[in-house]
Amino acid sequence: MAQAGRFTAMPIWIGLVMAFVAVAADARGQNVTDLTTKKAVGVGIFYGIGTINLSGPPDNATTEQKGYSGALPSQIAGTGPAIGLSFGQWGLVFGGDDNTVAINRFADVKGTPGNPADDVFVHSVRRVNRSITALWQPYRWVYFGLGKDMGSVSFSQTSAAGTKETRRFNFSDDFYSLGLAIGFDPTRNKIAPILTVFTKVPTTQTAFNGVTNAVGVGFYF
Repeated sequence: MAQAGRFTAMPIWIGLVMAFVAVAADARGQNVTDLTTKKAVGVGIFYGIGTINLSGPPDNATTEQKGYSGALPSQIAGTGPAIGLSFGQWGLVFGGDDNTVAINRFADVKGTPGNPADDVFVHSVRRVNRSITALWQPYRWVYFGLGKDMGSVSFSQTSAAGTKETRRFNFSDDFYSLGLAIGFDPTRNKIAPILTVFTKVPTTQTAFNGVTNAVGVGFYF
């Protein structure tokens, strides 16, 4: 496993669909080098992969949250789909992901580093997330976004007493994003394949969030 104290969840699908807005210019005769403002109305469907890197839990995190964070790897890859709607220079994206990653490490959830007898053994972590994002596309291949992640992080574990159980934390995190995308003119078949690269940054650091870097592919209709 990678170093402890960091968590990477996967809200990948959010940025993936963001791309459809970025390249959703007129579905006719666009030049790849054209960076003037465009307008389009359509639907994008995406799928992608990436990682979220956590810089560590904030000072106001609970002792328990810090213990779980210390048992997590520095990066966790994940995948997920999304769908978005484009309205000219603006767009809305709805996405979701459900990823489980093996951990198999002890977590000092009581904050007693000299007493391993009260540690829990974390078998895996599951992150379930739903997200909504508002997007702005000022130029042909550039987009910005503001959104919210909503979901839970669940730890499948064995307690210090030997009982198998699940500990769940709910979250609701705001974020902003920036991305670049490359699309192709669907003049003939009205379907445009799209490739995107993006970064998503939480507005507030919490125990189990972090910066997302991802790539994705999809189609704009």
